[in-house]
Amino acid sequence: MATFAVRQPAEQPQQSQRAETAKSSQPEKEVAKSFWIKTIEDPVSSFTAALVAMTTVLAVVSVVQIRFLTRADETARIAADASRKQAATGAEQFELSRQEAAYTRRPHFRVRFARLVEVDGVALAKGRPVSVMLDVLNNGQADAVIQASHLEIFWNDKGLPTSFPYIPDMPFNHFASGGENKRHVIHAGGGTQFVKVQGYRLMDERVTDIKLGMSGWTLYLLGWIGCRRPDDKYNRFFDFALQFKPETGRFLPVENDPDYSHDPDGK
Repeated sequence: MATFAVRQPAEQPQQSQRAETAKSSQPEKEVAKSFWIKTIEDPVSSFTAALVAMTTVLAVVSVVQIRFLTRADETARIAADASRKQAATGAEQFELSRQEAAYTRRPHFRVRFARLVEVDGVALAKGRPVSVMLDVLNNGQADAVIQASHLEIFWNDKGLPTSFPYIPDMPFNHFASGGENKRHVIHAGGGTQFVKVQGYRLMDERVTDIKLGMSGWTLYLLGWIGCRRPDDKYNRFFDFALQFKPETGRFLPVENDPDYSHDPDGK
């Protein structure tokens, strides 16, 4: 009996503490239960809860969409950069192709079959201008648009002059365009232009020496042709010099004189 009397006071506080804990947790459970019941049973609460849920879902979807849009924008930017680079590369390739074509496909001229033209049965006569007939051949790989051209019929006993023998105040005779100041096309691959040219100078008393090839007097055809390709804007110039040979009656090229006989292609 003495032992029981001593233990009883120690157990009573524990029991009362458990009772108080149970009482305090009971209202919390009731409050939580009451909240969900009100949310389900009350229309306003139900609508508010649904609105909150939908807002939360929309917020999540917006975040996901923003992430995808950011990725799409970055992908579009990368694609645009790649397109610009590809366009720049295409433009560079086109320019390189154009330059390659300009170097490989060019017009090339030969002035051939040049001969004296007889007037009243006489090819060279004192006091008359000298006339010649010649053929301008384009044996290159591109059409030639003639921009300008000029031919001088010149004679001398000291060889070729130190500068081109233009006559002051006399216009170009445009022989490669048929004597007309216009754009004329000589086609590639054998296109020709037969022309007749009458010189500005009148033959003097040296006519016999020139016919016989005496005293060093020689008759020259000195000319140039300026042209360009139809798809190019740069002009090219061909210079030529032909010398009359009395023994054959022909004009043949003067060799080894780059001042008067020059081909930009080196042919």
